[in-house]
Amino acid sequence: MSSLATTKYVPPHKRGLQPLATPPPSRTPSPPLSASLSSPPSSPPTPPPSPPVTRGLKGSWRVGAAPPSSTDKNLPSFDNVELGMVFYLPTEEKLVGSKIHEYMKGTDQNPWCHPAVVVGKEIDFQGVECVQIRLCTTFNGHTVTEKKPPHQQRLFMLADNNQDDKPHPGTTLAKMIGARFSKRTYVNLSENSEYDVEYRYLTSYNGKPPMRFDRESVQKIRSLRPY
Repeated sequence: MSSLATTKYVPPHKRGLQPLATPPPSRTPSPPLSASLSSPPSSPPTPPPSPPVTRGLKGSWRVGAAPPSSTDKNLPSFDNVELGMVFYLPTEEKLVGSKIHEYMKGTDQNPWCHPAVVVGKEIDFQGVECVQIRLCTTFNGHTVTEKKPPHQQRLFMLADNNQDDKPHPGTTLAKMIGARFSKRTYVNLSENSEYDVEYRYLTSYNGKPPMRFDRESVQKIRSLRPY
């Protein structure tokens, strides 16, 4: 094995100078091994404080941040979402960056803060879990016959509820499995009331596990035939 050549270290400030003719000063003798072992180790330097974490807007496409997964304990996993389940579409501020805005361009629609029934589900081409929803409305306590002209009344289907179970002429009652709405509520079957939205943006309705329409009612809602 060949031995590596060693090079004597020369301090930077003496490089390029001729060696001194006088002998170097004597070195201070090193302390004995026992003394060095008993000496306390020097403390490591204190690291500089970490910079503050900058957080962008939740779900804002402007900062490229995806909204976090929902922590709503009453919201089932996407795999367990079934057609006919009822969720809640929250305020507009909580859907920044959602694809739902693409469906609203050039319109005066205001879908926020309404119950929503799932009529379809898919994983889109970007791998995002999405659902198709139809909105529900209470008409602020009024009946559909009070709020809509006759030719529009068949665009609303009365959902099973604890206040009123008598559907208006030309329609049938959309029945629920188990729990039902506490107030008179209609499913909106009009053309502009169906939206695609990322599932993670939805929340539970009234903070409870999702209610669900029965199979026959789901078929009527999806086919836009409330009779």
